[in-house]
Amino acid sequence: MAEEQGYKAFHPGMICNGKQYAENTDYEEAGADKCCKAGVMHYCKEPLAVLRYYDIVDEDGNIPEFAEVTPLAEELNNGDKFATKKLHIGAKISLGKLIKAQVDYDMQKTGDASLQAATGDWSRQAATGNASLQAATGNASLQAATGNASLQAATGNASLQAATGDASRQAATGDASLQAATGDWSRQAATGNASLQAATGDASLQAATGDWSCQAATGNWSRQAATGDWSRQAATGDASRQAATGNWSSQKCEGQRCVSTIIGNGGRIKSKLGNWIVLAEWAWVDNKYTPVCVKAAQIDGEKLKPDVWYTLKNGEFVEAKE
Repeated sequence: MAEEQGYKAFHPGMICNGKQYAENTDYEEAGADKCCKAGVMHYCKEPLAVLRYYDIVDEDGNIPEFAEVTPLAEELNNGDKFATKKLHIGAKISLGKLIKAQVDYDMQKTGDASLQAATGDWSRQAATGNASLQAATGNASLQAATGNASLQAATGNASLQAATGDASRQAATGDASLQAATGDWSRQAATGNASLQAATGDASLQAATGDWSCQAATGNWSRQAATGDWSRQAATGDASRQAATGNWSSQKCEGQRCVSTIIGNGGRIKSKLGNWIVLAEWAWVDNKYTPVCVKAAQIDGEKLKPDVWYTLKNGEFVEAKE
């Protein structure tokens, strides 16, 4: 029986492929002869690899759930994905703990260093000291830092960055980059398309300029800014600020005393009671899109309901599709 620990991601409510899971429970399937087939349950040995199969923020602004797992039968393998017909689901863990697990995973393989630079593709870097500096220019690079005031920069596509120390800074210019920070006052910036950013520390700052970017913040006083089209933002901390200038952006806010703003065309916002939302409406005038209305309102529970998507149409807030 295999006993090496793995990690599994779920949709909210611990659901995966339509199946309901629970913490601290054993599950068994009929079994299959290949990893990516029905009849087995999937997981990853590398913690952050699970985010290659789940969006950090889905189209409704939800963040995945994570759990430690242990295979209880023969393991099948396909790249970074593993499968077994019998699996123990352990306790749920936070995104921050998942990132810390990734750092520990990489430290076992790469060791400690205070200054690191990599130019080759698929490079991996790990640093545990304070004020560490990491730079990667190759595609599909992986960076992890646990010290305070660490600096990370990646210019290749599909790069992965993770920081758990306070006041960390991350910058990615390649497409489909992934950034995750759990320390307070962290700063993240992404200019590539389809980038993913996640921050769990208080007063974190996130900025994305590429299209289809996703941002998630769970700390208080977080700030998020997105300029690309079809961006998605989610904030669960109190007093968070969200701003999007791209078209057809979505924002979901779970915190209190928050302000969410979308000034691009076709934006939609969902927020909690007492929070403020700001939306813009655009129209096709003289062969170009022109702003015709910008409106702010508080989610008061009467005119505007909490936990309902709103967009701006004909100068009025109207309910939008889920």
